[in-house]
Amino acid sequence: MLPTDLSGHDGIRPVKGELIDLEVAAPAVHAMIRTRVDRVPVYLVPHDDHHLTVGATSEQVGADTNPTVRAAHDLLVAATTVVPELRDAAIVAHRVGLRPAMTDNRPLLGSSPRPGLTVATGHYRHGFLLAPLTAEIVGDRVVHALSQGDLS
Repeated sequence: MLPTDLSGHDGIRPVKGELIDLEVAAPAVHAMIRTRVDRVPVYLVPHDDHHLTVGATSEQVGADTNPTVRAAHDLLVAATTVVPELRDAAIVAHRVGLRPAMTDNRPLLGSSPRPGLTVATGHYRHGFLLAPLTAEIVGDRVVHALSQGDLS
């Protein structure tokens, strides 16, 4: 169960993640691939026949949003080991994002001390997987607050 009591939570921290967007001349990846190469976790996500994303690193370095050679190297070596055809791909972008994570690694959902504000954060790498449940919980809380006249 996701926590709904905001009192006593430890706080939120940013977790840096780097991704590489590639463009290929011919289709090279037809479905998502998730694996590990020499201790480097990597995933490849095709967007269409000519574009895919290689991701993602995970670093506890605060709010640093600078792309690094280390991450690019690790991701590209892992990706080209798994799919050698990617060696001829064009690098379209090297992106950096910050994933919100709670210090206890559990998402935080609940009412804020600010009236009418519901908080849903700290999902870290699991936001995509927890999005449906989070939406249901937040939606139920908002509908309940509206029915009670508690939403300002």
